[in-house]
Amino acid sequence: MKKINYEGINIYFLLLFIVLLIVNSWFFYFGYVENLEVYFISSIFLTVMFFSMVKGLAPGLVSSLITIFLYSTYLMVRQFFLPGRKEITIEEIFWIPVIPIGAFIGGRIHDFYQKLYNRVKEVEYSIDELVTLDEETGLNNRKNFIFSVEEEIKRGKRYGGRFAIVLIRINFLKEFREQYGESAKKRLIKMVAERINTIFRLEDKKARLADDEFGAILIGVSEDTLSIIKNRIKETLSFIDVKVGEEHFKRVRLYINVGWAFFPEDGEDFSLLYAKAKHNYEFDVD
Repeated sequence: MKKINYEGINIYFLLLFIVLLIVNSWFFYFGYVENLEVYFISSIFLTVMFFSMVKGLAPGLVSSLITIFLYSTYLMVRQFFLPGRKEITIEEIFWIPVIPIGAFIGGRIHDFYQKLYNRVKEVEYSIDELVTLDEETGLNNRKNFIFSVEEEIKRGKRYGGRFAIVLIRINFLKEFREQYGESAKKRLIKMVAERINTIFRLEDKKARLADDEFGAILIGVSEDTLSIIKNRIKETLSFIDVKVGEEHFKRVRLYINVGWAFFPEDGEDFSLLYAKAKHNYEFDVD
């Protein structure tokens, strides 16, 4: 889902403001606006409305009051102090109530789009909460992995039992992307995910936890079994043929770190288990 950009809405308001100023200038240039004063005050009216659209009703009304005060002061000075006195016309008085009305309309437009923006953000957040799969690999994402680990912890505390989490890190992925590009990196990650699916059992929950990190939850395994799985992971992921150009394939040597942690020996919450498994793969040098 494409996310709404509130700053983008302000840009649309700015474009509308510019168009209206151009139209106002066009009317003045071709004589539809009688004099410079009317053109000037109508431009100020548009500016106040635009300010209200961007900043909201209260700032817009304040700016309109300041504008009315300055405009009224100008009319009075012109009437009583400037040579060649010019009578104040109905058309000029017309702008005094119209300017705050414009500010009010702009403020209401601002409030409408603010509410729309907040509602869309709530919907986006709800959708993000429902999404459980990683888009690139089709595996579970980090959020779903954490939830699954926490569910296994609750089950283990209630009924007893033991499980392990396994972490797999791909080293030098950033360097691969810098050399061959983002598309090649995505193809590589997808192939890694496909192979990870073949390594673990169907009932084992696999996930992509970060750009270069995968994880799995294994029920009913021992240290000896995990040692076998570790060797299988490194053997299966040691070399991958990946497309790095239009018709060019490259055999990539992957450097993999594997670490694991057991519940309940290594911790009874996700953060402890994850930290232990990550600590183990940091020291996985074979």
